[in-house]
Amino acid sequence: MEYVNLGSTGLKVSRICLGTMTYGSKKWREWVLEDAEARPFYRRAIEAGINFFDTADVYSLGVSEEITGRALKEYGSLPRAAVMAPAIALARDGFVLSRDDTELLDAKADRFAEDPAAALQKLGVWDAVQPHVAGAENVRAALLFVDRKETPLGIVYATDAASDPKVKIVGVFPEDTHPPIIYPAALTVASKNPDAVKFLQFLESPAARAPFEKQGFTVLGAAK
Repeated sequence: MEYVNLGSTGLKVSRICLGTMTYGSKKWREWVLEDAEARPFYRRAIEAGINFFDTADVYSLGVSEEITGRALKEYGSLPRAAVMAPAIALARDGFVLSRDDTELLDAKADRFAEDPAAALQKLGVWDAVQPHVAGAENVRAALLFVDRKETPLGIVYATDAASDPKVKIVGVFPEDTHPPIIYPAALTVASKNPDAVKFLQFLESPAARAPFEKQGFTVLGAAK
């Protein structure tokens, strides 16, 4: 097996990475291979020297990660330390449609979880769409699914969609179907840091406005 540096970290990983979305629970997707069926693939990968595994807790809602952990423990005589590459490391909070394909829940992004469903409900299509919704940890994870052609469509911010040349924007929710999506910035009352004041002033300047607008954001004026 050939090993290469992982970015600029100096960490050596196998050139081949084993994706683990296929392994988990059929309760999540019928085509998924469960523990016993998945074991031969993990064993062969480890015996071949693979030490790089793509994971995400959205894969079978965490069952995939459990199977991966058990397989690494069982077949764990690796030539290098195993490196897990969780998809969440690539992303930031955003629209989270579902974690179990039936309910909307995400403690750290409640409003973002509600926005897409509320919009689809207002458009009168949620009941038809909801059985086909696949969970995504966050907006960048959803975008990655579309980028990799693992799903035909995804609901993400327009600014995120525009950042990926492999993704085509095929539709935009009307503004009256969801609350405004706003990123506020403010100084805290207790702040004594002069750099914080300078940074906020910079965010309000034309120099900061240009790169935001280039990425598709609409810059609002400072609140009075």
